[in-house]
Formats: sequence, C-alpha cells, structure tokens
Amino acid sequence: MKLSSVVVTLILTVGVPYYIYTPLPAAIEEPLKLMLLDAFFRAINVSRQCNAFSITRPMYLSGIKV
Repeated sequence: MKLSSVVVTLILTVGVPYYIYTPLPAAIEEPLKLMLLDAFFRAINVSRQCNAFSITRPMYLSGIKV
C-alpha cells in the first residue's frame, strides 16, 4: 500500500510539470499564465477526445446512475 502511494506521488510529481511546461520565447511577459492556459485547453481537448471515442462518459452524465 505504501509503495503504491509513493509511485502515484512520483508519477504526479513528474507528470504534472511535464504536461504544463511549454517552451516559450523570451519576449513573453507572463509565461506561467500562458503555460497554464495552454495546459487547460489541452486538458479540455483530451477530455473531448476521450468522450468522442467513448473512453469515458461525458461529464454531464457523471452524476446519473445508469
């Protein structure tokens, strides 16, 4: 049990910054805001693709028992 929590923590610690980081030109004034906005839009896109291919249920159905 403890080993699995360590593995999950390690994966999240490495995965989240990898997903958020995007190389940007030096002229960008607020790179963190832009990187977070880009990560948000990519997450929405992945969510829509999962729903389109029936990998997951749409979010509006998540509260309904089938």
